[in-house]
Amino acid sequence: MAWSVPLLDGQRSLLIEGKQVPALEPAAQAVAILASNALQRVEIEEKASRAGVDAETERVRSAVLSSVSHDLRTPLASILGAATTLTEEGTPAEAKVELARSIEEESRRLARQLDNLLQMTVVQGGALKLAREWVPPSELLGAALASLGRPVEKVQLRMDATPLVDADPGAVETVLLNLLSNALAVSQEVSVDSRVDEDGWTVRVLDRGPGFPSDDLERVFEKFYRGQTATSRGTGLGLAIVRALVRAHGGRTWACNRLDGGAEVGFCIPMGEAPTEVPEAIDE
Repeated sequence: MAWSVPLLDGQRSLLIEGKQVPALEPAAQAVAILASNALQRVEIEEKASRAGVDAETERVRSAVLSSVSHDLRTPLASILGAATTLTEEGTPAEAKVELARSIEEESRRLARQLDNLLQMTVVQGGALKLAREWVPPSELLGAALASLGRPVEKVQLRMDATPLVDADPGAVETVLLNLLSNALAVSQEVSVDSRVDEDGWTVRVLDRGPGFPSDDLERVFEKFYRGQTATSRGTGLGLAIVRALVRAHGGRTWACNRLDGGAEVGFCIPMGEAPTEVPEAIDE
């Protein structure tokens, strides 16, 4: 046998198992009040949470539109200007070489910005899925350096003889490319330190730029954040994507200022149990 006590909203009831006894009704009413208050708090929190998600989604949408309308126009304008000058009669051969290089660099920059926008869309939508495999760190670093183009000679690489790491090659290349691009944008002297220890695979990207404002160190990985020393180029998504991709690997990120000038941004990905043998490639 069961009997019910109406809750305060008048739409739901508290079902009580057992025989209805008049002496228990005051206690049942008190429990019904407590249950009503608890349900109301849950509903208020859910509404606030949904409102927060909606607000964040709208903020991201507005920021993306701003990036598309402003940040992406800059490299496009540079490419158009260089291409127009390149096709003009009377342009010296030396100038044509520089213009061609400018077009290449701006095209790479535009591609990175578009890739960051697409990556953030995936991360924001919760559709990020890693395709992990065992790969040598040297291969990952080499792919990122190759994607940089001409500034490669500015990067000093220090790397221990490291074992294979369990990672998504495309995601890690995106991480490295963003870190290197940011460093090269503010410094002519950039170095990369890669090593494996008990914590995992650790990569530190160091520069001799102006560093981060001390008050901003906790915010550098936020979406669309640009520090006081940031250049006008870029969407402000690079480090946010770095953090999201590293966290998806179960790792961590950090940013700090170097004591002797410049900044350090790095990440550490935990090591799994590497295979004892690496399968040889099969020729098709």
